[in-house]
Amino acid sequence: MYLNRLANQVKDLSGQGRFSEALALQIEILNETKRKRTLQDFKKAAWLAWNAGDFEPCLVLLRDALPLASESERSNLKENIAACLSRMQRHEEARAACLELLEEGHKGINLYDVLTSACGALRRFEEVRTYGNLTLEWKDRQADTPGLPLPGRRPVYSPQGHNVITFSLWGNNPRYLRGAVRNALLVQDVYPGWRVRFYLDTSVPQDVVGLLRELKSELRFQPHHGHPFEGLAWRFQVLDDPEVDFFLVRDCDSVLSSLEFLAVSQWLASDRWFHIMRCWPSHTDLILAGMWGGAQGALPGVPARFPQFLQTSPRVPTNLLDQEFLRACVWPTVKQSSLIHDRFFTAFGALPFPGTELMPPHFHVGVNECAVRNQYQELVLRPYARVCPSLRLPV
Repeated sequence: MYLNRLANQVKDLSGQGRFSEALALQIEILNETKRKRTLQDFKKAAWLAWNAGDFEPCLVLLRDALPLASESERSNLKENIAACLSRMQRHEEARAACLELLEEGHKGINLYDVLTSACGALRRFEEVRTYGNLTLEWKDRQADTPGLPLPGRRPVYSPQGHNVITFSLWGNNPRYLRGAVRNALLVQDVYPGWRVRFYLDTSVPQDVVGLLRELKSELRFQPHHGHPFEGLAWRFQVLDDPEVDFFLVRDCDSVLSSLEFLAVSQWLASDRWFHIMRCWPSHTDLILAGMWGGAQGALPGVPARFPQFLQTSPRVPTNLLDQEFLRACVWPTVKQSSLIHDRFFTAFGALPFPGTELMPPHFHVGVNECAVRNQYQELVLRPYARVCPSLRLPV
């Protein structure tokens, strides 16, 4: 009875996205069942640790699970171990683990993903190109459903149109709250005439909501149905907004920049319906959920498919679920008419990323500003943080 109660609490907490709390209870379950631990118990705990960003315990849990796994399950666990090592900045070990799996005859998307990212951190750029292109080609073959027919000629872009940059926002993590405010402040400097639109729920602190309103952001409040990652796709609702002419989909923690504007401007001047950007070795998805855009009218009804995708996806859900949805349900249409800018890979006729020579060290389009330019962000946001406590970083 006690273990059942704990298991139900784990389920409830993980459904709310409270992964660290759920992990503590799952570890308690493991400690209570030392004589009859199952592979599933360890995998659940490792999944919670991964989503909580606690990669050290995740690594320990995955290694502890290895003796309980079959041969086929062991290769999957080893891939996840390599991914943990990469997230922990142990890139040489991650690369070695991946190469060992390749020598054993294993292939697959996750393996190539991790290997590309690890090689990027090690500045092995020839390997980055090889494995990154392999990853993208595998993902394209996996997304083998037919795309929607395109409406015809793409509309001509007008700066005077209703053009929108969309974000999803929930919770009180300063990383995303600060990024949201930065983007609201920057939009008219980077994209004159464009509006920012936040799809958010009531978990966002009221002081931040008030500030975003003062900054003339469009706010669209969303119901929350209990899935920890459902908010990832709120921003895709712009695809069904007939009042919008052109849209860009972005991540809150990634701040708009003149360097991405160079790429977007080339796309807007073209006749392609969609735009895709990849600017870092870890950008090995067909469509990065926060680095794409399009002209309105080519993807009707797509946002309504996400709830079903949540229920039927065979993969264990992580914060990459939105990109898996885009791969399965959006890429087959988008690839028919897309301009792709890619700094490292050449798959699908990608063009070189413009302005690469202007990018400062450690910068790329899509970078988390709170992590990479924390002091600069603090300086810019200091006046706002005085009146908006939720923007303050923990001491």
